[in-house]
Amino acid sequence: MTNLKIHSLLIPLLIIFPILAAAGQLSKISLISGTHQIEATIYRQGQGFGANEVLSFRSSPDGKLLRTMESDGFERPALFLHHGENFVHVSTTPAGSGGFVTDTIFWIAPDATMHEIDFENAAEAYEHKVDAEEIVLAGGRGVNCTGGKLKFEFYIANDGDPHCCPTAGKVTGNYKIVGNTKFDPITKQYSSTFKMVATQYSRTPISSSEMSANFR
Repeated sequence: MTNLKIHSLLIPLLIIFPILAAAGQLSKISLISGTHQIEATIYRQGQGFGANEVLSFRSSPDGKLLRTMESDGFERPALFLHHGENFVHVSTTPAGSGGFVTDTIFWIAPDATMHEIDFENAAEAYEHKVDAEEIVLAGGRGVNCTGGKLKFEFYIANDGDPHCCPTAGKVTGNYKIVGNTKFDPITKQYSSTFKMVATQYSRTPISSSEMSANFR
């Protein structure tokens, strides 16, 4: 990865069209990236305990399949602009007692191809900074795009704390995207060295009001 740092404003570009859902289809949205339109469709596959959700991305209007993902559940994908480049954030729905999610970031190239970029989980990267008797809780939403920044938030538990009720502290901060784009004039294909990394960690105590609101 290169060391080029990108600090531009993040602008959400999610455009949702009310489209009648087909059988098994849960959600269909349209993402506008430059001059390209990409349709993201979430639909349910299977029945009972074996059911899962499939998220597909297709270019419009030709319907070319760009990406397919499977999970127990997906949040609606969010498109954002960062330093003139378009990215899509895909998050699974919270699962388990810890509310675990999986975050994936795609760069959308000028030809509308989608390229997954490396992603440094802030909570995992912070594990070596806590005391031996403390535990970093990595559950919950890993990326939150609000207020023009990519933010993260996670909690730290003392040894013996119930997973629902950490008491050692809260950590917040921002992500940044580093890297640049590449184009091969021979193959006519795009690639990138983009990577999302955590920065500006800030640890604070968990207030009694916050603990009552979030963990009781």
